[in-house]
Amino acid sequence: MKWLIWRQHRMDAALLAAVFALTALALVPNALDMHHLFTVSGVDDCLQTKRSGCQSVFLQDIADGYQPYINNVVPWLVALPAAAGLFLGAPLLAREYEQGTWQLAWSQSVPRTRWLRTKVFAAGAGVLLTSCALSWLVTWWFSADAKVKGRLDMAFSVQGLVFPAHTLFAFAAGAVAGAYLRRTLAAMAATFAAYLVVRVPVETQLRMHLLPPRQVTLDPTAENVQALQPGPQDRILGHGLVGPDGHRLSKVEADTLAAGMPREEWPGYLHRHGLKDWYEYQPGDRFWTLQAIEAGLFIALTAVLLTVLVIRIRRRAI
Repeated sequence: MKWLIWRQHRMDAALLAAVFALTALALVPNALDMHHLFTVSGVDDCLQTKRSGCQSVFLQDIADGYQPYINNVVPWLVALPAAAGLFLGAPLLAREYEQGTWQLAWSQSVPRTRWLRTKVFAAGAGVLLTSCALSWLVTWWFSADAKVKGRLDMAFSVQGLVFPAHTLFAFAAGAVAGAYLRRTLAAMAATFAAYLVVRVPVETQLRMHLLPPRQVTLDPTAENVQALQPGPQDRILGHGLVGPDGHRLSKVEADTLAAGMPREEWPGYLHRHGLKDWYEYQPGDRFWTLQAIEAGLFIALTAVLLTVLVIRIRRRAI
């Protein structure tokens, strides 16, 4: 049976190897250049001494030479988990039904549950190993940039623990869709829809609230106000003005106050009228905690999907 499954999925294995090889070919030279820039610009030493303004030179070089490359590569990487569900998960069982090979597999001495377990484990192991390798590669690629700008940005989804968890979830969703719909194209469409229904709300609404955001209110004339403000590695979720009564001014109210006022007079005006800056943000040092929570959520959903898949195969009559 193992030999048969290898024969069935050897092209999938070749596809996974090709995806990793092409991604490495695209990222490694760029990563080496970016890490070299980080070293020669002196930003690493500057950050270790905790001096202010360390990131200015590095960020300008990133914006000029590397940001367009990052902006083009990251969306492609974000799409890879969905692609695993569409092209590896959805056909896993749907193709068996379409070609009728399931009838041969279920009529042998091997129980259908063992047949399913072996197929899913073999394909899933390849998907998991490849996604882990890609996640490690991308995390290393971003490591220099992350020391300056943090990791809580658009690249959060393609680093650390989250990327393999997203990929496994998409793969499991595809396998379940194939078991129920029994047509590859229909299963692919259902997989894509299910993936978006879960992924988009998590990324846009839930992710930065998996832990309670930190809030701080600051007098703009305080001597240490810059040290207390969120840093470049933090993810700012909200920012504005708050009055002495605790009322947060709307953007229109704040813009009305600032209209025509010289920038250097702004802190003094706020202080005289009892107005303060407020920030709501996720600290950059929560990256791995947020990664673990979100990855755990998707792993739990994957376990539910695999349980549904096993029940479906066990109960389906030949």
